[in-house]
Amino acid sequence: MFALLPSREAALDVRLQHVLDQFPTAAFLVLPRTGVFLTINYKAAALSEWTRDELLRLSLAEVFGASRARDVLQQFYSIEAGSVRQELGVSLRTRSGRVVAVDLRLSALAEPESGETLVLALASIGLTLWVTWQ
Repeated sequence: MFALLPSREAALDVRLQHVLDQFPTAAFLVLPRTGVFLTINYKAAALSEWTRDELLRLSLAEVFGASRARDVLQQFYSIEAGSVRQELGVSLRTRSGRVVAVDLRLSALAEPESGETLVLALASIGLTLWVTWQ
């Protein structure tokens, strides 16, 4: 898998992009130390309404935020390699200014060549179920 990770100097590896585009949800590969998106899949672009190039120029804080922003961003910045976390009802700001509630699954992995931790964030439309017991 690590051979598929893009380097910041080289063009994005087509194989990694192909793998991400097969995910059933929006996928964002993030470098949490800087808050930079390394790549996204086409479902992330569709969900956010940003083009791939536009989204890659934005920071993590510009896309995920609004309510609970500080707590959610801290999850990205502090997650350790090998960890998985879930955040429900996270605000994702779209290009049109609309805010979409998404459920995030964060998976952190170590990138051995640089010693960086990468975070794969899978976002699905948040569902809140209200149940009334009688």
